[in-house]
Amino acid sequence: MLLLAGDLFHENRPSRASLYSTIASLREYCLNDRPVRIELIGDSGIGIPHSFNFPPVNYEDRNLNVGLPVFSIHGNHDDPQGMGPEGALCALDVLSASGLINYFGRQELPGGAQRDEEALEEGLHIQPVLLQKGRTRLAMYGIGNIRDERFNYEMRSNRIRMSRPAEFKEQWFNLMLVHQNRVAHGPKNFVPEDGFGDDIDLVIWGHEHDCLITPQEIPGKGYFITQPGSSVATSLAKGESIKKHVGILEVQDKDFSLLPIPLKSVRPFIFDDIVLAEHEEEAKLKLDEKPKVVRYLKSLSN
Repeated sequence: MLLLAGDLFHENRPSRASLYSTIASLREYCLNDRPVRIELIGDSGIGIPHSFNFPPVNYEDRNLNVGLPVFSIHGNHDDPQGMGPEGALCALDVLSASGLINYFGRQELPGGAQRDEEALEEGLHIQPVLLQKGRTRLAMYGIGNIRDERFNYEMRSNRIRMSRPAEFKEQWFNLMLVHQNRVAHGPKNFVPEDGFGDDIDLVIWGHEHDCLITPQEIPGKGYFITQPGSSVATSLAKGESIKKHVGILEVQDKDFSLLPIPLKSVRPFIFDDIVLAEHEEEAKLKLDEKPKVVRYLKSLSN
């Protein structure tokens, strides 16, 4: 199966062209006759309650031939918005209802809340998607993007509750997908990487663009964090110049391994600091002659 930690779309309301290409790609690569041997044990963490009769995961729908199940949480760019009979919706809800992906990890929050005291009294209740293949049991927890101040408050107040499987509690591999700031942009504008419960085995961290895909053990917690990063360069930041990867995650009982796969079709991105005054004499530059300076800078990137 394929896991996405948010921001499949760059915009909350993707264009028709973007939706078309996404749907076409999912149909081409995910719908086929390849057997899926993953059994759904519990679906509490999937999507939103609805009155329809189709199965909670697409590969259990007899009307669909799903060979590669996609499980995705939402990010800060494609989060649920609006009001209606089904509550706030996003583009992932459309893909999920069409049977192309399995959208999970959404939390019903008061989107307009600006202060801690306006938060829901019960805090955050994270329910897992329970999957099993052979004797390996996977409890997959998803937390789609939440306002960082709200998440930080809930974590500091110990108001994040994670439901545990009722049976074989110690035999489940607990996987968490999040889409939040990992780097601190202020005292409350990030999620501390050591703030998750000791029951977690591995965290897949979305949102951050730097590729830090090698699992990092968090001291004193016992779990690991892998940060795949963005698949394309979307900002002029040094972290975008790091070689980009996806990973193949293998889980066996309570053990895991992650094999980084370098992406070969990424547009080259070079980030460097150049002090023109240090090159002025060697390159025979005059800093007030802009066309020559531009040509020189271009030559450095070739």
